[in-house]
Amino acid sequence: MSVEIMTRVWKHSKAKGGNLLILLAMADFSNDDGYAWPAMSTLAKKGRMTERNAQFCVRDLEKKLMELRVIRGQGPHGTNLFQLITPEDTLWVENISGENISGENISGEKLRINGVKPTSPNPSLDPSLKEKENIPSLSPQTKKTRLDKKSNGPTNLPDDFKVREIDKAWFVDRQKKGQVHFDPGTAHEEFMNYWRSKGIRRKEWHLTWRNWMIKAEEIYIARHPNCLNGSVTPGNPSGMAY
Repeated sequence: MSVEIMTRVWKHSKAKGGNLLILLAMADFSNDDGYAWPAMSTLAKKGRMTERNAQFCVRDLEKKLMELRVIRGQGPHGTNLFQLITPEDTLWVENISGENISGENISGEKLRINGVKPTSPNPSLDPSLKEKENIPSLSPQTKKTRLDKKSNGPTNLPDDFKVREIDKAWFVDRQKKGQVHFDPGTAHEEFMNYWRSKGIRRKEWHLTWRNWMIKAEEIYIARHPNCLNGSVTPGNPSGMAY
């Protein structure tokens, strides 16, 4: 799940009812770039509806609300690939004949949805999309600005990852409220080992760390329900390795 995409859906989406449920379910599977490939049956189950109704919602999100892009047959094992597009993005569209247009609809009208963050097509995901020709050359200053923005994008977990002071204070506050029963040192080590082995890129590793600690508490309580009445000794907070 991408925290960033989920936040953008809650904040910017115009979808309502079943459409919003399906969009949130899609965000629950998406990566930080907004791509997901869940089965329609899975979306229907998470959206508490029939598979046919889920298909109708996907069609509305794609054709009417334009908050979802369906790239058919381009997902793993030939599955459909979905890209979540919130109203803050610029929409790249493909018309019925297969001719690609950027920023315009079939009638030639401008199709920019209140966006200031244009997104270009990803050739590795949809080879049929090609960038428009005659793009003016970028000045050195513009290139530097784009490189700076790119450096702020998703990255692998840094080898020298350190917990910020604000996150330490957040964790200590949970300890004072009795919301920490697990061994934080072990949880932190598991967090580092897991994400290093996965090689997954994320934009907000500090938020991922917080979510990991919250999940560690949920797992510990599920395995040791007696810890809530004092029958099990809580983890030692001093074990946090940060």
